[in-house]
Amino acid sequence: MNLISAVVAVGLLATVTVGGIQYIGVDTEARVKFSSAADAGFQALESAFRARQAAGLAAPTALTWEAALFPSFGARPTPPKDLTWSYGVDATGTWFCLSGTPKDQIAKAALERLKARYAEGIYAVAESCGAAAVQSGAVAATYWVMKTTTPTAAATPSG
Repeated sequence: MNLISAVVAVGLLATVTVGGIQYIGVDTEARVKFSSAADAGFQALESAFRARQAAGLAAPTALTWEAALFPSFGARPTPPKDLTWSYGVDATGTWFCLSGTPKDQIAKAALERLKARYAEGIYAVAESCGAAAVQSGAVAATYWVMKTTTPTAAATPSG
């Protein structure tokens, strides 16, 4: 009886082990690493931006942002493969963006995964940064550090 129980237990363990592997997608680990690297990068960029603000200095310009922030206010994060960091100011606000044309298919899914980590409206994944024109085949994750609020129409009293 013990031999039968042992054989069944080994068979069950083997089934769970082999069957469990199929529940985890082959690119899950790569997506998680990619998401973590992008998230850490956005946090490092925002930290440097906020440190510059705390020092009483104006926000950097789009042309000088790297020299204005690094190394004085933090370490420049390394972007994931095939992507680059950028900074911009437009009608939507002040933002950092991770963009490019990645060769692998996990980039967009990994960046989409980060939406749950940020408050609604301060992070978006599209094909271009900020409010720029669409770039075919590209992926861009925009993280606003200062969002421009849109004025609401004043209520007119009825009467």
